[in-house]
Amino acid sequence: MERLLATKRTDGSLSKGQAFLSRATALIILLPFFVISFFNHPLGDDYWSTGMVRRLGFLHAQVELYNTVPPRWLALGLSCFSPLSWGNFWGYKVIPVVFLLLFIAAMAGLFRTLSGYSPGVTRKSCYELAILFTAVFLSAAPGIGGGIYWVSALIVFGIGLLLFVCWVNLLVMWYRGRRSRWVLAGIGVCFLAMAGSNEIITVVSLVILGVVNLYRIRRKRGIDRATVLLLSLLGLSVGFVACFKGAPHRLALMQTTDSAKFWYSAGFSILVSGFCVLKALISPFCLAALIAAYDPFIRWCRSVYGVQQELLNAVSYFTAGWLFILFTIPFIVLYLSGLHPPYRVVNMVFFFQLIGLMYFGTRATRGRGPFAKFGQYRNIAVALLLISGFMCKNNVSIAVRELVSGNAYQYDKEMNQRYQLILKCRADSCVVPYLRHTSITLRYDSADVNDFHISDYFQKKVIVR
Repeated sequence: MERLLATKRTDGSLSKGQAFLSRATALIILLPFFVISFFNHPLGDDYWSTGMVRRLGFLHAQVELYNTVPPRWLALGLSCFSPLSWGNFWGYKVIPVVFLLLFIAAMAGLFRTLSGYSPGVTRKSCYELAILFTAVFLSAAPGIGGGIYWVSALIVFGIGLLLFVCWVNLLVMWYRGRRSRWVLAGIGVCFLAMAGSNEIITVVSLVILGVVNLYRIRRKRGIDRATVLLLSLLGLSVGFVACFKGAPHRLALMQTTDSAKFWYSAGFSILVSGFCVLKALISPFCLAALIAAYDPFIRWCRSVYGVQQELLNAVSYFTAGWLFILFTIPFIVLYLSGLHPPYRVVNMVFFFQLIGLMYFGTRATRGRGPFAKFGQYRNIAVALLLISGFMCKNNVSIAVRELVSGNAYQYDKEMNQRYQLILKCRADSCVVPYLRHTSITLRYDSADVNDFHISDYFQKKVIVR
């Protein structure tokens, strides 16, 4: 017990007890999300874009999609290259796992860059912090099914977020003095890819670019090559979108009686941030991961606080940009449609809240560990929170229950049986039974309803009865 409750060593490294507890916490939270992915299946738009490819071919499908929905060239291209285009269903079990691993690697790279490659912050410690960051995010993200396991949405919003992390990483390198052509090219490619993923993350990147340039102009540094390049690429992207009918067509379909109501949209946007905070505070696993991340975070802060003084001192610029981003993400959806932003969009709000928490946490600690004397109590708190997490309803406990009860396995089995029934059916319409087992974790909607996208993909009317 003494080893488990051991506090930090005098040399600044983590004790065996602290290292074990942080790794165990991350494993307990992340493992269910990795395992349950192997019971995942395509949903909704996964069938739509790939079915179009099978009927029209890849290039003709792209043109058809560009004239139907906003021409997100990267997202639509990846969607049309997804496994269903070749009649493969198993690939949808692997894609979320690959994304989570790439997300961890991208966050670790960003943490490493922000630390200035200090000898005190190793690549391993950055990965540990990135894994705990991912654990915090998954434990309280509002939309796991719609944001991680629904591949069509993952390609739009998940890949967009992944590209954003890479873009910020390169931007930090650029403004820290690594002004090579490769870094500049990477900044441009990531921005162009974000513009081809979704409009919201593009707006977020423009907000950051605007804040950075406002800071530079006020200090008489002027606008640099990176900004000129990104604005040029933005102009090309806007011109590309204007060539097709998809954007105005989609905008017309989104209109409701509550569209274009500024104060309604603004008020609800603020409530979305409050909802994310509340969901995190009532999730024992999220709180456990935050506490377990304290010591790795403090180690990282020591280097960041010494290297990123200019960023940390620009608190007014960061705060203004950060709050505007939190407000803008849901506001765009609310103002255009008048509808509650889907949880896959709200996930982005929670992500940026965590980014803000790390920034203000770094400023508050000033590279020191103000709560070091409470080390043994933190460890006890983490253990109690992990235990209590299984006693209430949250992202982790739901995934664990679906795995342990066999519900996820039965869902996978029934979906495979459904595919076989459809493929063996020779008639123009096929009747398939309702799913007796479904998954809250894997599906953006657990209800089993008739989906015309499935009928389009199999080119026969599929009736759930």
